[in-house]
Amino acid sequence: MKRYQTILDRLDRRQKIALLSDPDSLSDYNINRTGIPAVRRASLDDLNEKKEIFPSFGELACSWDEELFGAVTEELAIPARGTGYNLLETPDLKCAVHPFSEGLSEDAHLNSTLGIAMARAAHAAGTACALSRFAVTERDVAPLDVQPDGQALHELFLKPFLRVMAEEPCEAVSSSLLRTGGRYADLNLKLFRAAAGG
Repeated sequence: MKRYQTILDRLDRRQKIALLSDPDSLSDYNINRTGIPAVRRASLDDLNEKKEIFPSFGELACSWDEELFGAVTEELAIPARGTGYNLLETPDLKCAVHPFSEGLSEDAHLNSTLGIAMARAAHAAGTACALSRFAVTERDVAPLDVQPDGQALHELFLKPFLRVMAEEPCEAVSSSLLRTGGRYADLNLKLFRAAAGG
């Protein structure tokens, strides 16, 4: 623990804030020279879009084929590792319960199965894996037609992350804080409380 405190003591306030708010700051030379290892992050969605040879992950999810998902992930991960990326972020694993919300599919079990396949493929390619996007907005829960409760949040939005972490532990989980009209428009606090059991 003392080693980590020494590293934190070397950071100025701006660097500490950057680490909390911007994952890309993990590849900043001034931060890395304090003893924090360099992390270069890439989104599998972005890598897939640049390569332009595979359908989107959302379209691939319609196949329900975890082997295909793993093969596509590995095909993207190996060259990314070769260009210096060492942390790959999965597509959004939460359920897409609203037509305009992000997520692989409307099925939590399918999302977790595909998440496991992506995490295994990323690890096989020699990269770390970050599960994306542990965040829920009001728009995500609007179609539920009920006041969002802990059980609904757990089943639809948290369970895919828990299952992936149980079967293929990942090095990171990414979240977000969405602001609308000057205030936070997410339900992350409720989601985190559900994750903690109430």
